Amino acid sequence: MRIVNPVNVEVSDPITGIPEVDDRGQGGLLGLTLAPDFPSGRMVYSVFSRGIIMVTPRYCFRRTCLSERAQNLLSGAWRHGSR
Repeated sequence: MRIVNPVNVEVSDPITGIPEVDDRGQGGLLGLTLAPDFPSGRMVYSVFSRGIIMVTPRYCFRRTCLSERAQNLLSGAWRHGSR
């Protein structure tokens, strides 16, 4: 994953700290969103599959690195999907 500047199309170095996900079948990184107060709080939320478990960790974004802050805000053995 990288950041693309929409003004000059400059592409960042790869973002580090992204977890391994299970991308078999319908699995994988299923969602990623910025917190409403992202400019000040720098929090990023994701949903991904790890085996049959859906995981929703929260990360703090610093420059080009995601640092995990709270594991499994929600988790469970659900069908792969993140709506």
